[in-house]
Amino acid sequence: ERNSFDPENPGWAWMSNNSISAEVGTKYEDYVDLVTENGEPGFIWLDVARNYGRLKDAPDGKENWFVMVNVPFNSGQDWSRLRKNIRQNVIAKLSKHLGENIEELIEEEDYLDPIRIEQRTSSFGGALYGASSNDRMAAFFRHPNFSKVNGLYFVGGSVHPGGGIPLCLLSAKIATNQLKYQVKNGSLNLRIV
Repeated sequence: ERNSFDPENPGWAWMSNNSISAEVGTKYEDYVDLVTENGEPGFIWLDVARNYGRLKDAPDGKENWFVMVNVPFNSGQDWSRLRKNIRQNVIAKLSKHLGENIEELIEEEDYLDPIRIEQRTSSFGGALYGASSNDRMAAFFRHPNFSKVNGLYFVGGSVHPGGGIPLCLLSAKIATNQLKYQVKNGSLNLRIV
């Protein structure tokens, strides 16, 4: 079974997004069948990213790239080896798509793997989005925003409604509304110290 279209490497392949640099005049119709079939490739407007995104923070004449590869939480994997393999695969794929060896252009780099994520955020196992969500029903089993402890609420990417900045903000709104409701109906005595 395949999860990515790559005629030169049949079988399982690295699924990605933002793998084709788009610009004015890009003929998206050339990619419609591929995107429809398996959701790949994705597109990035580098000119927009350079002028309005994280790329604009780079020194003059340089670029600042952020590459995110989803990986499982830490359960004892050899992250040193995995980071090395993932880095090689990402650089190879980006170099192939861009037609340039980007490894030669890298001056500085850093990484966040599940070990560092857990150390820096206290997220169990370094799981960015909380419990594993490998089946269709996983979204319905996320931790709720409320708890059995009166006045204790949960907010973030690992609770309802899920990961990503918009959903984390929605999570905060849900918890805030629950708090307001409890205060308004008198089921929670809120004392600000």
